[in-house]
Amino acid sequence: MAAIRIGNASGFYGDRFAAVREMLTGGPLDVLTGDYLAELTMLILGRDRLKDPGLGYAKTFLRQMEESLGLAMERGVKVVTNAGGLNP
Repeated sequence: MAAIRIGNASGFYGDRFAAVREMLTGGPLDVLTGDYLAELTMLILGRDRLKDPGLGYAKTFLRQMEESLGLAMERGVKVVTNAGGLNP
């Protein structure tokens, strides 16, 4: 059975922005995960959604992907996240 190399770039909304790129360039990687459903994150996403029903997701994740999605694709890294939060 072949090993799968998994890296994680976040544990809550507000983790280091550079973590996605660092994980993608730090060595061999098959899957990159991001977790955005910590209690504090859910509070922030809920407040965002109250202000604007179109919000409720981790906006920083989108900016990270704008910067790094091409690199993930080039390296064949799958991205798995729950950044949709309250507005998947």
